[in-house]
Amino acid sequence: MGRIVVMMKRWWVLALVFTLALSLTSCTKKKSNLFGSDYGFGYCDGTMGNFDVYVIPSASNSGLFEVSIIPVQVAQEGDIVKVNVLNQGLPYKELVSQVVLQTDQEIFAGFLTEQEINTYDTIAITPYDPNQALQTDFPYQNNEKDAICSLPMPGFATGDELGTPGQKN
Repeated sequence: MGRIVVMMKRWWVLALVFTLALSLTSCTKKKSNLFGSDYGFGYCDGTMGNFDVYVIPSASNSGLFEVSIIPVQVAQEGDIVKVNVLNQGLPYKELVSQVVLQTDQEIFAGFLTEQEINTYDTIAITPYDPNQALQTDFPYQNNEKDAICSLPMPGFATGDELGTPGQKN
């Protein structure tokens, strides 16, 4: 009876090691596919919440890039926000005029051309306010809550942000 128990323990340990090895190799493949591909990824953290931002080449429209935002953690579930891309001193481009924030609910923010990807360097997630006009110095407006960060470039992963609301960098 003792031999059977020892043999079962060895098989159990062997099965555990094999399972662990498989899971580690699959994670490595996913990570290399993520950062070795044509799309950009960045973190966007601010007082509005924490977001993952993706810029993905469109599968159906050559020359276009899909902007996708995934709220990882939001300051307030149900906040209504707008999403814009901009570059200091240039007119902004509105991607989404209003969308409700829900944790882990992907926001399709629209498409950008390659020229727009090269023009705009910032993405801004700010409270929706139909009465507020957006200015070219938009990142430096005083919003109670926002998330303003670098727009990820296709083929790169970033994680920087421009600063706190109302603060010039």
